[in-house]
Amino acid sequence: MPFRAIIYTNRLTNAQHRTRLQKRDSPTGGIAWGSEKIRGVNIGGWLVLEPWITPSIFQQYNNSKGIVDEYTLGQVLGAQAAHDNVLKPHWDSWVALGDFQKIANSGFNVVRIPIGFWAFDNANTPYASGAAPYLDTAIGWARQVGVKVVGSIWSLCVTVIRVRSWETWIKSY
Repeated sequence: MPFRAIIYTNRLTNAQHRTRLQKRDSPTGGIAWGSEKIRGVNIGGWLVLEPWITPSIFQQYNNSKGIVDEYTLGQVLGAQAAHDNVLKPHWDSWVALGDFQKIANSGFNVVRIPIGFWAFDNANTPYASGAAPYLDTAIGWARQVGVKVVGSIWSLCVTVIRVRSWETWIKSY
């Protein structure tokens, strides 16, 4: 059962984000490769829904609606309704600072956080954007407790990247 808490996020300007989330001096992200053991844990089912981790989210819908994953959730409900009624309440309650404290106190020093490409730009897909600020919050919590974060971008939309790269290449001529 997940730990329940509400994530309070601030709407920050780009300048404030740069101040809050600064690049580390080390090119390795603060890991002493060769001398520091990496002991990691994964926070799945939070910023990318996985029905086998969060079945209760999907069980509330009749099977006839065809909602079986995050894509079909946005497709059937609409991205905004999926965000407002399902995803945001889940993001607000699935993980909290106390979870990061427990992770650190258990001897882990790295946390992997899967996040979908649609958190930043849904590329005209049914996915609902909006998870990116939660990743920022998680990075802040990790820094408070001395844990590193590995962000894992899921379901990278290669077609979109190719199209956008192609458009950029064409425009450069």
